[in-house]
Amino acid sequence: MPRGRVREFDVELALDRALDVFWRHGYEGTSIVDLTQAMGISAPSLYAAFGNKRKLFERAADRYTELLRRETDHALDCPSLRESVRQLLTSLATANTSDTWPAGCFNIQAAMTCGDSDRDVVDLLSPRRLAVYELLVPRFERAAADGELPDGAAVATLARFVATVASGIAVQAASGVPREDLQRMVEVAVCAIPAGSPESP
Repeated sequence: MPRGRVREFDVELALDRALDVFWRHGYEGTSIVDLTQAMGISAPSLYAAFGNKRKLFERAADRYTELLRRETDHALDCPSLRESVRQLLTSLATANTSDTWPAGCFNIQAAMTCGDSDRDVVDLLSPRRLAVYELLVPRFERAAADGELPDGAAVATLARFVATVASGIAVQAASGVPREDLQRMVEVAVCAIPAGSPESP
């Protein structure tokens, strides 16, 4: 029985390269030629492995989410809420100013470059931009239950505040703000979290 043709490229590496191209040029500004040249594969190989440009973009967005979770998940395990927030925002400030990827956040930058004809791409990215908030809500709920927040603290609002700071860090990083300045924003955000009893470190 004949065997199928063996795929001759590293899928994760190809996705990383596609992610970089979409990040720099946006969905609409990226052509199949741009992608095949960056990924080091032919157009037939791209279509065979990923379907089409739209499906490849979705896979690249999934890859970004995976990489982002690697950067942020460990922060939520810190015993102190304030230390969790500090580590989370610090990891994002570091990632958004990394030499490995373009500055800023893929989910924000890619959406900003979409035209009216690509609203489905915007719709794809919109819930992904809520990922940090959705990670923070249970962490703030746990902190409230442990007495790290004042009685009756608006847990969802506080989580939204930190998520907004995270988005702001990404936008500032894309504008060229240096990492040291972003880290100062992190410390201001940490200090803004109200302390319950016992007081958070």
